[in-house]
Amino acid sequence: DYVAHLQRSRSSRNIDYWKDYLTGLDPCHLPSLTDGAAEPKVLRALDWGISRAADLQAFCTERGVTLSNILQVAWALVLQAYTGLDDVGYGYLVAGRDIPVGDIDEAVGVFINMVVCRVRLDPSTSLGDVIKTVQEDFATAMNHEQVSLAELQHAMGISNEPLFNTAYSFQRRSVSKSMATGPISFDVSNAQDPSEYDMTVNVEVWDSNVELQLCYWTDKISDPHARNIASTFDQILTSIVSSDLTVPIGQLNTISNHCLQQLASWNNAEPEFLDKCVHHVFEHNAQQRPETPAIQAWDASFTYLELDAVATKLASHLVSLGVRPETYVPLCFEKSAWTVVATMAVLKAGAAFANLDPTHPPERVNFLVHNVDAELILCSPSLTVKFEGLGIPTFAVGPETVSLLPDVPADSLRTQVEPNNPAYIIFTSGSTGLPKPTIIEHGAFTTGATAHAKAIKMTSASRVLQFASHTFDASVMEILSTLVVGGCICIPSDQERMNDLAASITKLNVNWALLTPSVASVLRPDSVPTLQVLVTGGEAMPSDHITKWANHAALVNAYGPSETSVIATTSTKVDQDGNVLNSDAATIGHAVGSRCWVVDPRNHNRLTPIGGIGELV
Repeated sequence: DYVAHLQRSRSSRNIDYWKDYLTGLDPCHLPSLTDGAAEPKVLRALDWGISRAADLQAFCTERGVTLSNILQVAWALVLQAYTGLDDVGYGYLVAGRDIPVGDIDEAVGVFINMVVCRVRLDPSTSLGDVIKTVQEDFATAMNHEQVSLAELQHAMGISNEPLFNTAYSFQRRSVSKSMATGPISFDVSNAQDPSEYDMTVNVEVWDSNVELQLCYWTDKISDPHARNIASTFDQILTSIVSSDLTVPIGQLNTISNHCLQQLASWNNAEPEFLDKCVHHVFEHNAQQRPETPAIQAWDASFTYLELDAVATKLASHLVSLGVRPETYVPLCFEKSAWTVVATMAVLKAGAAFANLDPTHPPERVNFLVHNVDAELILCSPSLTVKFEGLGIPTFAVGPETVSLLPDVPADSLRTQVEPNNPAYIIFTSGSTGLPKPTIIEHGAFTTGATAHAKAIKMTSASRVLQFASHTFDASVMEILSTLVVGGCICIPSDQERMNDLAASITKLNVNWALLTPSVASVLRPDSVPTLQVLVTGGEAMPSDHITKWANHAALVNAYGPSETSVIATTSTKVDQDGNVLNSDAATIGHAVGSRCWVVDPRNHNRLTPIGGIGELV
């Protein structure tokens, strides 16, 4: 009888029901949530008692809904919080004993089947409407629940792509866990319940207790993240029983106290504000270590004392030309030691610099220099022709021109520049198609540099490769952060930079470099024996970078928008002893010199649970 029923249930009518029910549903996959440490694939179970079980049951009784339906809605909201989707799906295990087959409820054997639960979660929809829809869908689906998932996916042409990677089951027990029946009792000593899904939610109701068990594979979900998910499920249930049915689901609190405490500990360190100008920190280093190399470039080298003197000489000339605080001076140079001289001279004169690319077309150059209301442009001698016709004077910065300027005492240059004055302006790609300016003040940069230098292992002993294009904020860090910590800026020529990077690193004795992963991928660790620290950013780090650089150099993944003084977060993958600390290449780490929060993209006042997809602020 059972087999005959199964054959009848595979009719096109039943399959058409599921195809119609699932049309438009994108695959709903809980993100892989690991902590970066390599874990063997082990199925683990986490038991979690629902904190307000009595209130939950009372809520169901008073509103005429089933406990299972509320738990289904709660798991859907968990998936929404972690995937960012407003239309979620997951597997739902049915007992298979509701079918019209005689004595099926007393038959020995397994009749279960996995069906799909789909929940649409528009944030403006009321809680009551969501619960009602889930109830109605569940009741309708009972008439079609014998269609197997494999048959359904084949019929929909998605057999190679799973619709979901989580599953849910609900069981109500009428007796205690120690199952006594007369003189015979049964105790569960051990059980194994392997699953093909990354996470399975098993809910059991024993009298007035509601117990949650999360079963998960450790290569997909770490133990801490499993606890985060369990606490989020519990919090959502608490929000449901505490809310009126008319409340929009977008207003339900999904962030648990468990997650909040962890977030607070991560953001506990108050960023130390350094209320100083960039050039003042540099000048202090010049006084403390005058003979220490500040620049070693293909075309010139300077100690801190020499760089301070030549930058002061040029700054004095700039002041005489009208350069002052709250003005912007465009800089346009090839790779050269004189780029750094011009940069420090502008800062000493009280102005802010704006880097230009020598390869930029005239239209872009014209837009940028007029956008900052430039009254003077500094460039290399070979690039002065680029600015003819703009109506803006230029000054060529090089050994010949600067040597003609009069020497000035170091203490003779007094400009009224403060930490809240702009230090530089950088242009990034704007949503309108026009370059978007970002202004960074002195105090913001010195604060950021002090913090990120520690995180990226940049010290006074660092010999930093100046590789990035001058129009990228990475170049600002390579130059200014190095001078803030007292290191040495190492500058290859443009030809060396593009055609023989490994040889340039070795020739200049570079021990610290910031590169994009695509550039770093062309380097062999044995070809750069002097390199001790490699920081990558600007692109996603490939996982093979970690194994490639282990035992060769410290490897740090850095991330940050221009507004955060170059770097906002870091994650050390390999330490300076060659030990792999984090094998998850996608992890960007924790906040550096700032506080970072992940919020709901639709409402920046709502935090997402740890591990959830959201917007970084």
